[in-house]
Amino acid sequence: MDILSICVIIVCSIAMFFIGVYYKSKKIQKSLSIAQNEAEKIILNAKEIAETKKREAIIEGKDEIHKLRSECEKEISERRHDIQRQERRILQKEENIDKKLEHLEEKENALVEKQKDMEHKNAEIEIIKKNQEAKQLPKLKQSPRVKKYKEPVTVYKDFEKIKMDVTVPKICLGIKVDVSEFNDQERD
Repeated sequence: MDILSICVIIVCSIAMFFIGVYYKSKKIQKSLSIAQNEAEKIILNAKEIAETKKREAIIEGKDEIHKLRSECEKEISERRHDIQRQERRILQKEENIDKKLEHLEEKENALVEKQKDMEHKNAEIEIIKKNQEAKQLPKLKQSPRVKKYKEPVTVYKDFEKIKMDVTVPKICLGIKVDVSEFNDQERD
C-alpha cells in the first residue's frame, strides 16, 4: 500500500467525512425547517382556535346579555301589566264606592222626603182627629147615658210618647169607647 493510496484513502475519508457532515447538516436543517414549519402551523392553528374560542365566548356573552335583557324586559312588562291591572281594579272599586255613595245619598234623600211626608200626614191626621172629636163630643154630652171621667191618654207625636189628662166620655150601655184604639191608630 503505498502512500498514494493511503493519501487517497485519507483524502477520500476526509472528503467523505465532510460530505457526511454536509449531508447530515442539510438533513438536520431540513428537519429543523420542517419542525419550524410544523411549529408555525401549530402556533397558527392555536391562534385560530384561540380566536374562534374568543369569538364563541363573545357570542355566548352577547347571547347571555341578550337573554338577561329580554328576561328583565319581560319581568318589567309583567310588573307594568300587574300595576295597570291593580290600578284598573282600584278605579273600579272607587267607581263602585262612588255609585254606592250616590245610591245611599239617594236613599237618604228619599227617606228624608218620606219622613217629611209622614210628619205632614201625621199632622193632617191629628187635625182630622181633633175635628172629629170636636164634632162627637157635643153629641155625646147631650146623651143622658154618658158619664164623664178623667183618664190619662197617651198621645204619640213626633215619635215621642206624651201622657196627657183628657176628659173622655164613656158610654154606659156596655159599649166602651177605648182611647187606646185611637192611640194604636196613631202608632200605625
